[in-house]
Amino acid sequence: MKFKNTIFIVLLAVFITGCSTPKYNYQPAASIFSVPPIGEKNTAGLGESLLDQGVSTNREIIIIEKPFSIMAYDVAAGKMIKIGEDKDYAYYGQSYDTGYLITGGLLIKTIMVNATIMVNKSTQELCIIRPLDADVCGSTSFRLEKELVTSKKSFRQTLIYTGKVGTKLRMAYREYSGDLARPAFNTDVEYDLNQSKEVGYAGALLEIIDASNTKITYKVINNFNTP
Repeated sequence: MKFKNTIFIVLLAVFITGCSTPKYNYQPAASIFSVPPIGEKNTAGLGESLLDQGVSTNREIIIIEKPFSIMAYDVAAGKMIKIGEDKDYAYYGQSYDTGYLITGGLLIKTIMVNATIMVNKSTQELCIIRPLDADVCGSTSFRLEKELVTSKKSFRQTLIYTGKVGTKLRMAYREYSGDLARPAFNTDVEYDLNQSKEVGYAGALLEIIDASNTKITYKVINNFNTP
C-alpha cells in the first residue's frame, strides 16, 4: 500500500550554495500486520501461507523518475529513503538495499556513498550534499511516496498449509527473526477434522470450510498472540 504525493518540476538553472549537513532524526512508523483479515473467506494452495503476522515499517521515500545531472554529479533513476528533516528541508539517503544512485567526478565517475539528497519543502528544489563539499542544487522530476516494508529486525509468524490425508489436516508453523527462520520454532502440526473444524496454533485459530490435499478454504478467527 502506498500513499503518493506526486511532484513534477521543470528542469531549471543549476547553482552552488553553501555546505549543508543532513539531519538524521527521521523514524518511520512501525506497526503489526496480519493477513488475511479476521472473518474473511480465503483459499490457499499446498505450501502457501494461511496466516502471516509480523512487523512492517511505513517509511517515506523519494522516487527519482529519470536520470539527470547536476554539475559533476550524475543521479540515476530509483528511490532513496528519508533519513531526516528540519523546518525547511527533507533529507534522503542512499543504501545498499535500495542501491547507490549518485556518482560524481570530472574525469572518472565513482559512487558517492556519502552523498545525500536535500529537498526544499517550499520550492521543491533538489540539492546534492556531501560532507566538506558545497551544495549543488537544481530541479528535476520526482515524486514522494510512502511504502510498507517488512523490518529486518521484526519478529514474524506464519502458518503454512502442507496438505490433507484422510481426515488429518497438516500445517507447518514457522517463526522468523528478521530474514532468518528460527529452527527451534519450526513445527509441523496435524489436526483431525472429525474432532473439530477449528484448528489453531500459538494463539491463532482458523475455521476450516473445505480442504483437500491440494488446497484449503478457511476463515481466520483469531490472529497469533502479539509478541
